[in-house]
Amino acid sequence: MKTASRVVNDECAIRSAWTIGKGHEVAKSEVSTIKLSRATRAPLSTYEVGGKAAATRKRILDAAAEVLAERGFSGMRLSDVGEVAGIQAPAIYYHFSNKEELAVEVFVTGLVRSRTNLDDVLKEFGTDDPLERLALAIDAHLRLCARYPEYTRAWIHRIAGGAPDHAQEQCRADERAYTRIWTRLIADAKAAGLLRDEVDPKVAQQLISGGLNSLVATWRVGRSAPVDSFIVSAQVILLSGLSCEAREWSRLEMDREAQALS
Repeated sequence: MKTASRVVNDECAIRSAWTIGKGHEVAKSEVSTIKLSRATRAPLSTYEVGGKAAATRKRILDAAAEVLAERGFSGMRLSDVGEVAGIQAPAIYYHFSNKEELAVEVFVTGLVRSRTNLDDVLKEFGTDDPLERLALAIDAHLRLCARYPEYTRAWIHRIAGGAPDHAQEQCRADERAYTRIWTRLIADAKAAGLLRDEVDPKVAQQLISGGLNSLVATWRVGRSAPVDSFIVSAQVILLSGLSCEAREWSRLEMDREAQALS
């Protein structure tokens, strides 16, 4: 098995591995070594690439994601966004023409970030095992959602119908692009004969997507299970149900720094 490794930031490293059994050569591989930071908004200085205007725009987006996550589109007020961002509400209009444009930018930012991250992870790890790639995708998706929980919950409000039709339509292209990655991963596993015969790939994709979104909607730093246990549980439950092979996931290996940050 090939070893996979990826660095997202410099806070902590987590390893998870899985074992193939029952008639197969027993082997272990790291399916992820991904570093994670706490889900807190970064200070202004970290955004000052591109000048003060770019930094302010990023603060507004982060603040809007937080308000959308808690109240949805209908409950989002620009005055609340300004308060969270630490700016006067009228200043928002320098960057966004209206509430809908701001919300769409939040939705699309989260989608593009997820798609880019997943593409990068899959390319960098380079494993050819379709189930390992699915496991890696689950890990990458959930870990990124844990880093940006407000963007994730804002997106969930949107897919539940909590945004105007015009705003929904502006997200379609990026939504389809991200979905295509999962479609390909599941199709590859099916073509390799690694999914149960009775599993419909489209249904499998819907279950994975719905399951992951439901999990991240309720996950909270410090109140829910540690993100690493959270990820391994999702991998075990989802992949054990899909796979026609008997695969057992090993216990999660966590260093002390990772445990302290959980």
